Amino acid sequence: MGSTITLDNSLNPEERARLQPAIDATASALKASSKHDTTATPKEEIVISYPDPSLAENTELVEFITQSINAIYLSAEAEFWTEDFIRTNTSQVQDFIRSGHLALAWRANSDQSNPHDIMGCVYVKAARGEFGMLCCDPNARGTGVGRKLLQFAEDDVRRKGGKVMRLEVLQGKGWANEFKQQLEDWYVRNGYVLERVEAFESKFPEIATLLAKPAVARCFRKEL
Repeated sequence: MGSTITLDNSLNPEERARLQPAIDATASALKASSKHDTTATPKEEIVISYPDPSLAENTELVEFITQSINAIYLSAEAEFWTEDFIRTNTSQVQDFIRSGHLALAWRANSDQSNPHDIMGCVYVKAARGEFGMLCCDPNARGTGVGRKLLQFAEDDVRRKGGKVMRLEVLQGKGWANEFKQQLEDWYVRNGYVLERVEAFESKFPEIATLLAKPAVARCFRKEL
């Protein structure tokens, strides 16, 4: 969860049903990945860049990215939200691509217009030293794509004069989500430190009513 992202909350039953196979597959992969050796050697070369803005008009690509992000978030954060919650939509993804804020990770030597070669993405707002929506294909576990996306975001902020990178992690209030704790631990291993904890209702009032359980935003930072 990043403060730079505006969420769309219009998921209807038909959209949820269409996403369900991807959600189930993502949940299985995430469960398996929690037991995976995080020191796995990358098996393939990865290229990360901001796609050409013209790819915002590639309907298949945009829909693939949108569905992948929503499936990953619905799996990882299902415990937090009511059924009305959705992470993003195609219009938002198009805007991110056009504005040059959504970086994509591809398999090396792949056709960048082919959605099935995408391994992950990250939204970067370099001017504010923030990133969010870092998502990886669960099938790419062990390739190092998550760490490379994080490094790409940090390097982009550095190139543009930023000195600090920030992010927020959604976590339970009075209870703990295991996956989110693993995610926090991963960020700590990558140099992030907890700066403060904010009431979710104060930080994201526009979607607080969609919470199924009490939650907080745990805010991390890293000096670059």
